[in-house]
Order: sequence, then C-alpha cells, then structure tokens
Amino acid sequence: MMKLSEALHHFGVPLETFASQDVDTVLLFGAFIGRDDAHLLGEVLGSELPFVALSTMEDPRLGAFYKYEAGTEEGVLGILTKALYQGTDPSLEVFFDALDEGYLSAECNVGEEEALEVATALQGRRVMCVLGADLEHHFHAPLLAQWLKLLSHVATVSFVMAGHEATKVQTLPLELPQPPEVLESFDGTIAYACPALTKEEESQLLGSRQFGIAAKVKHGDTVEIHSALGVQVRTFYMDEAMKGTVALLPYAHVPAQFRYVHSTIKQVG
Repeated sequence: MMKLSEALHHFGVPLETFASQDVDTVLLFGAFIGRDDAHLLGEVLGSELPFVALSTMEDPRLGAFYKYEAGTEEGVLGILTKALYQGTDPSLEVFFDALDEGYLSAECNVGEEEALEVATALQGRRVMCVLGADLEHHFHAPLLAQWLKLLSHVATVSFVMAGHEATKVQTLPLELPQPPEVLESFDGTIAYACPALTKEEESQLLGSRQFGIAAKVKHGDTVEIHSALGVQVRTFYMDEAMKGTVALLPYAHVPAQFRYVHSTIKQVG
C-alpha cells in the first residue's frame, strides 16, 4: 500500500521544511503532531504565527480546534478545498458543483459553516499545512495526496509532514481526485496507535473518562484489547484532560498501518 509521503511524491507535491518567515498562517491537519515530531510542533508554536487545527482528538497545547471523525480525512479536505475554491479556476467549477457537501459534512462532523470559518482564516494568506504522521498509512493515501495537491492549486499552500524530511519532486499536471462517495466509519471504542513518550506508556491504554464509561473499565484496571493490531494486555490509565471515545495505545515502535483501529476492551480478572 502506498504511503502518503510516497503518494505526494508520485503526484508532484513536495514536502518542505518549516520556515516561519515564508508563512502567514499554519494549518495543522492530523492528531498529536507533537508525539511524532516535538521539534516541528515547537517550531510552529514558537513562531507565534496564527494557526488553525483540524484533528480527531483534542491536544491541550493547541487550544481551539475543529474536530473531524477518524477515517473521514478525504471528506474534510473535500469540504475545505471547495470552501477555499471561490472560483479561482473556472475549469474546476463543474467538479466542485458535483461535490456532495451535505453527505460529507454529516460524515466528517465538519459542517459547511465550519469549513467556511477555516477557509476565511486561510484565504489570501501563505499557508503552511503541517500534516500529522497519522496520515502516512491512510488507507486512501493516493486520494489524500490528490486532494492536498488540489488544495495547493486553489490556495497558496505548502506542506510539511511530521517525522519527514523535505523532498524535491518533478512538476506534474493536476489530476482531480475521485469525490468521496462512502467514507470510513469509526464508531464505538477506538484505539489510536502512537509513539510512547515514556517507557511506562508502553504498558498502558490512555483514555478519557468518557472512554472508560463506553468500555466499562476504570482507572487502574488491567484490560485485554482486541483490535486489528492484535490482542494486548495493558493497564487502563484515565487521563482527565482527554475527551471522546478514542484512546491512545502507545508503542515504542508504532505499527506501520493506519493508526486508528476498532477495538473491543475486556477487563481481565
């Protein structure tokens, strides 16, 4: 399966290094960017540039953000790109007119009004889009790459990706993505595989109070986690700062697959 970084290269979309002097505002797209690239997130926050964050989960360091549902990244980019379009290229009018915003908004949990708010914050500015490493093994990485290229076609957007160096690419013509018809649904108790920040985290499942209620487990319980990542036994650690029903499943070495997985949680003993 093609990775997002490979797909971006394939479609002629370069990855840059973060340079605050060449940017007016930052778009953060992805979850917990600081877990994969603390230096990059530090550069973004230290630059004091205005930024907009799109994420599946709240990161306390970022403040306000727009939440979308895991697996609907194509839809989010579709809605945002259309909001930014504003007739910039008449040849794309038919393409954007055919985009089913109502369906995409309902599935992504990002409404047209919110997309317009984000577009307004980015419109007419030099935007650096910081992509989270959680997008690298997206199951529709080539489509994501096409949407990102289209985004940079209708607005002044360049890209940085957590954990990746800058790349040079051959300039290639624009290829329009296939508009999303059915988006992946991630309901119930979801685990998010991510880098562990400490050795202790490697034996933990970190979740919110809401996740604990949904999974019927309490802080300190030993739990068995069944998911596409296999069966694991860990200790549930309730983090009061977290929200929602996506829990963090930290690894010393994150499995090379899409990081969000449906999970069944069972208390052990």
